[in-house]
Amino acid sequence: MRYRLSLAPAIAALLLLLGASAAAQTIRDSESATHADKVSSISGANQAQSASAAPHPPGGPKRDIRLPERISASELKHLLMDLPGTFQLVDIRPAAHFRDFNLEGSENVDIADLISNPAYLAGAGPLIVVDRDGSLAMAAAGILSQKTRRPIKCLHGGLEAYWAESELHRAVREVPLPGAGAGAPAPARTAPQPPAPASPQPAKPAKKSAGC
Repeated sequence: MRYRLSLAPAIAALLLLLGASAAAQTIRDSESATHADKVSSISGANQAQSASAAPHPPGGPKRDIRLPERISASELKHLLMDLPGTFQLVDIRPAAHFRDFNLEGSENVDIADLISNPAYLAGAGPLIVVDRDGSLAMAAAGILSQKTRRPIKCLHGGLEAYWAESELHRAVREVPLPGAGAGAPAPARTAPQPPAPASPQPAKPAKKSAGC
């Protein structure tokens, strides 16, 4: 009994020492884990920074942006005169304006139908879009150009520019330029010819007398 009592303080001290050692180990383990987390966090941040600083490869092939070609009034006039039937001509003006006057060979099409109908995306020749002043035709042609490889053209300045150029050329042809006839050479006048001399009459022979 005395032996057990004498060992009790030693055992208590040992247990206290073991507990303190375990607590210290727990603290060291916790500090090591915290340090490892910090190191991992710093390493991850450095990797992320390096990745962001590295040049990024291109995301993919660049999109080919196609734009419509603008055609002048004189070019369209030459096509109508010299190459009819080699292109499709659509007029997106209101139907009432189209009935008043239109280009030969053109068809009246609503702009919404022109953009949504896939039939206009295919064709052997180019598609030429015309309107009043060229603004809506340019917008519609730009939308169609992104949908098809077919050549899409629009009339620059619209039919207003076409009429203006046509009227100008007609006026130039009808109104003669000042002095256009003044410089024309006058026809050459021939000098009068003198009358031809009369031919001499032959002399009559003299009659012989009866006594000769």
